[in-house]
Amino acid sequence: MMFLDCIKSLFSYPPRAYIGSYKSTKRHLLTSSRIRTIYTRSCAMQQHLESKEYTKFHKFLKSVLRNIPNNYPRSYHLKEFGWNDFNKIGSIHSHCHVGNIQLASYQHWPSLDEGNDLSFFGRSLTLNFLPAYHDTDFVSRPVRYDSYITFLGRTAIYVGTDLRDAESEALYLSSLMQCIAVDVNKRTPVRIGSEIIKKYVDDKTTMKTPPQRHQFLPLQPGNGDVFRWTTTVQWSDVDYNRHVNQTPYLRFMYDAGSSAAVAGFLRSFHHELIHYKLKTYTVEYMQEIRLGKEVEVVCWEMDDNPGTIHFEVQVGDHTVTRSHLIFDVQPSAKL
Repeated sequence: MMFLDCIKSLFSYPPRAYIGSYKSTKRHLLTSSRIRTIYTRSCAMQQHLESKEYTKFHKFLKSVLRNIPNNYPRSYHLKEFGWNDFNKIGSIHSHCHVGNIQLASYQHWPSLDEGNDLSFFGRSLTLNFLPAYHDTDFVSRPVRYDSYITFLGRTAIYVGTDLRDAESEALYLSSLMQCIAVDVNKRTPVRIGSEIIKKYVDDKTTMKTPPQRHQFLPLQPGNGDVFRWTTTVQWSDVDYNRHVNQTPYLRFMYDAGSSAAVAGFLRSFHHELIHYKLKTYTVEYMQEIRLGKEVEVVCWEMDDNPGTIHFEVQVGDHTVTRSHLIFDVQPSAKL
């Protein structure tokens, strides 16, 4: 009992209160405690680039996730959002949802992973924020992220995730992420076993064809019509796959877009982007970015599409991501 009490005390710290998948029993509580330690370990390990260190962490991750109850859809619970998840006007940082959606999606990987060298890299992601999201006070509000497979192909998987109120079941946010099965050592796509595909297509998947991904237009305006913002990839931006995690990309875009708005480069925005209600975030990942790389974020707004900010993330001469943010262009009354 003393050991169990020590584990319970972990959830009293204010920065985050991750509860993991399910609650109530000792087994689930122990599992949740182990999930909580995944990212503290990854931060300590991300400076080790040797493949043996990655393999060690990958095995640890799989062993934790295999203990999650086999319910469907699989839920990732938050007792409450941490204090650092909120920005200076009391809204949740949008990039926090990207990280939590990843955690919810990870719960499917053990049943799909046939070998220690297989991982799933994000290819595209769309977040849709419902009106109820912006009308809700999330301070001390328990929520959960319901995750489910919507399509499973030979090399790709589409995972849908819904952010819901843990008590009222109200839907706040929906997302769809495409991931590619990749050999982490060779950095090449690999096939998912036919038996696994058959299992999910027969029992779990409602879609027989993959969802249509958004087609981004390449950079079009002249150099005078775009805003360029630069940063350098830091240790905290890199995950256990040794590349920039999905979460920092959205943070980069908010920083670049806010700088552009305040500098007067955008027609519909004149304040930091946190003052506007985000409706949709869509991104396509084209290449990886590694530690220490200088990143340039290019953003612009088209005359015929107010309220939408387009982004390209570039490293040297290469475009590594394309994305857009769609906002309600009326600023918050909190200004």
